[in-house]
Amino acid sequence: LEEDPTVSVESGELKLILHGERLRGRFALVRTGTDRGREGWLLIRKREGAIEGWDIDHYPTSVLTGRTNEEVAAGAPAEVPPMRTLADIDLAGAQPAGTPSFVKPILATSVDAAFSDHDWLFELKLDGYRVEVVVRDGTVRLWTRNRKDAAGYFPDFAALPGDWIGVDDVVVDGEMVALDADGRPDIGQLQELTGTRGLAVKRRERKPADPDPEPRTGTLVYHAFDLLQLAGCDLTPMPLEERKRLLRLVLREHPAVRYVRDVVGEGEAYHAAVVAQGLEGTMAKQRRAPYEAGTRSRSWLKIKTRPKQELVVIGYERG
Repeated sequence: LEEDPTVSVESGELKLILHGERLRGRFALVRTGTDRGREGWLLIRKREGAIEGWDIDHYPTSVLTGRTNEEVAAGAPAEVPPMRTLADIDLAGAQPAGTPSFVKPILATSVDAAFSDHDWLFELKLDGYRVEVVVRDGTVRLWTRNRKDAAGYFPDFAALPGDWIGVDDVVVDGEMVALDADGRPDIGQLQELTGTRGLAVKRRERKPADPDPEPRTGTLVYHAFDLLQLAGCDLTPMPLEERKRLLRLVLREHPAVRYVRDVVGEGEAYHAAVVAQGLEGTMAKQRRAPYEAGTRSRSWLKIKTRPKQELVVIGYERG
């Protein structure tokens, strides 16, 4: 998006960039008027960034149902394509890993400015706590980036069975985030919820008569962005985009877990949208880079919207 989408829709022209299976490049949605009381919109493909030789007549069927417009109108049954399986992913770059265990997280290098490059993908920089999840035989272990047990901070999530992921024996890298009532990350709320042992524990320990001067309605959600081990295989030597494809494949829909989506190439436009929303920043990651465990890597970069530095201030005042 190149401007505020709400304003664009009201003005009748919405510019956007699509990264779909069939539609990729710059497009514009333009309001054409009304038809039988409904608004009409026209999708226009821009020349800039267009795929050479692409022709809509080559794609007459729906990606989801396999039907043409005529078959939809005639009520023909959907021919839903089969879901991808693990066999669709090339695991040639993986190595034997044995029992799932802690993998020291990769750390990102800070840079000052956003950039665009097709060899990089861009994600939202999440304002939360880095948490590595190890799932084995239906049990869940949580680790901080320094390999401290994080279950005390997130007891509800630690108590979940591994039904949010489709296989046993995995190690997932991600961020635990507190979402406010509008679905936006709130680091202050996360710090409050984890100040003792997490939201559920605080509720159990608080006496009924205790006042709650600032009641919170936040929701803790684990945002998964990388897959490090899977079914006895070490995936860290594999390219990032392959690890993410595997992660998306094995994750199941669950209210406490989300897959972190990405945009390829358009880093400057993506970061501009992040800034416009007042969010924390952008993560830039090389698409084909391995997972450099335990290093501060140049293949993972972080671009913050508001530069800041954490300090410890020590002092005293004379009595």
